[in-house]
Amino acid sequence: LKSLQTLNLMSNQIASIDFKSFQHLINLEVLALDHNQLRVIEAHLFDKLTRLRELTIGENKLSRSLDSNLFEYQTNLKLLNLESNSLETIDEYLFRNQRQLIELNLAKNHLRSINENAFRNLKCLENLNLSSCLSQTSLNKNLLSSLARLKRIN
Repeated sequence: LKSLQTLNLMSNQIASIDFKSFQHLINLEVLALDHNQLRVIEAHLFDKLTRLRELTIGENKLSRSLDSNLFEYQTNLKLLNLESNSLETIDEYLFRNQRQLIELNLAKNHLRSINENAFRNLKCLENLNLSSCLSQTSLNKNLLSSLARLKRIN
């Protein structure tokens, strides 16, 4: 399994994932966890997945906020989909190492707070989807100021 590059675990009713589950998949580039029942993701679950380019965790039951270190070692991510969860806050450090990220989907969450520096390091971001998740959220005027390559925002 060490040579595995794509893993699709979509629509499997997965409620939890042991934090050691992916540690041997060091060549994984695409991981799809959409349409499951995930409520919590362990802080170090993705640590060994340093080659990951696409990570989709949409349509789960993730709530409140994600651990600040969850994506710490995913410096090659190009696409991150967190759509249709129940996330309420995005802290300053969650995306701090995603300098290669091109597309970020946070649509259909329950965001109440996005730290004004949350997107600061997303220098390559072109597509940002915040649709249907900001009804009670006031965005800081500086939130998008560092996104020089941004082409589309929903």
